[in-house]
Amino acid sequence: DLEAILSVADGERGGVTVRGVPVVWDRAAGMLEVADIKAPLPTTGDQLSLRVLVDRGSVEVFAAAGLVAVVKGIRPEAGDRTLQVIGGRTKVGAITVHQLRPAWSN
Repeated sequence: DLEAILSVADGERGGVTVRGVPVVWDRAAGMLEVADIKAPLPTTGDQLSLRVLVDRGSVEVFAAAGLVAVVKGIRPEAGDRTLQVIGGRTKVGAITVHQLRPAWSN
């Protein structure tokens, strides 16, 4: 569970990569991109709130306080726990990461 506030310069693209899945805000196009899925993202200003939930089989992205939601099926590498900021002038104003416990018992 990741919550972040992103700032992306006007006309640019930026975001985060979570477990190898790019989550990109294209300000010029007004789009949110999660891997190969694109969704319209009407925003004002240069900040975007994101919540990203990742488990063994999917990534769920909620943007602009839940205004836009994208779900993508994934198969991440078992050891891939990476989180990267992408985009030349992308800034992260705040970030909170929580490791969630499994819903299923082993």
